[in-house]
Amino acid sequence: RGRLPKSLGKRSFFGRSYHGTLSNLTVLDLGTNYLGGNLPGGLGGFRLLTRLELENNQFSGEIPELGSLKKLRNLLLSKNALVGKLPKSLSKLISLERLELDHNRLGGELTSELNVIS
Repeated sequence: RGRLPKSLGKRSFFGRSYHGTLSNLTVLDLGTNYLGGNLPGGLGGFRLLTRLELENNQFSGEIPELGSLKKLRNLLLSKNALVGKLPKSLSKLISLERLELDHNRLGGELTSELNVIS
């Protein structure tokens, strides 16, 4: 059991500077790894991500701002303990093809902007 560092997505974490090395990350798949805690707000810093797969963990709290991930095709956050309303920033994910949010405690309505997902 572990947590993602809060500084994930920034230019440094774990006390080391990466000078943008991770800024070229296109896939972050940490599904089914017994990870918990809040999702770090820095996830939105991975602007080249096409797949963010964090399903089947124990993440809690709200979904952070992810609207800057314009290339994101897969967002898999199902089977966690996420709460709150769906962020309006999801409507900015213009490349999104697959969205899985089931088995969480999310509320609110899907906005009409999300109708672009087929």
